Amino acid sequence: MIGPNWPDARDEQGNRRLDDPNDFVRIEIAAALQRNIPVIPILLEGARIPKATELPEDLKELALRNGMEIRHASFQDDMNRLVRGLKGQADQGGAVDGGAQSQRGPSGLWGFLRDKRNQQVLSWLGGGLVVAATGLWAAFVYFSPAPKSPETKSPEPTPPSVQADCGGVAIVGPVTGATITGGTITASDCAPKSR
Repeated sequence: MIGPNWPDARDEQGNRRLDDPNDFVRIEIAAALQRNIPVIPILLEGARIPKATELPEDLKELALRNGMEIRHASFQDDMNRLVRGLKGQADQGGAVDGGAQSQRGPSGLWGFLRDKRNQQVLSWLGGGLVVAATGLWAAFVYFSPAPKSPETKSPEPTPPSVQADCGGVAIVGPVTGATITGGTITASDCAPKSR
């Protein structure tokens, strides 16, 4: 709410309130402007929007806003117009209708992300990226050879084990291209079996 003397309002010490960085009204307006929260200046009793040169640095953007006049004689109609404009802005995310305020939407990355059409496009792109990344990962896993670690080396082949007694020979293990020759057997090696 901006009255005719708002830019020059003074505190108890006679200092201009807009120049006090700890003034609550200044803090709230500056925070809303910085965060792209809609700010609609309501102009009372013929007040005007202050010029940028009359405002501190963090409030200069307020000078670029369109205000809405509220007059005593047409208070009810003016308030209804404001409410309709706010409802339209909340429904459409755009400017207040009825000439109340041509509020600029949020700018920059945050404004881009808040736009419903952009959100839909970004969700499709995000889903596509997830599918593409999953496909690339699956192709990499399928086509790349498994790494060979030292623990999974194939064991050295064990030589065949040969056992013999007086009645036969037993060979355990693979035998290829080998010739087995027997040595001489002495009488002491094999004793005759009793029947």
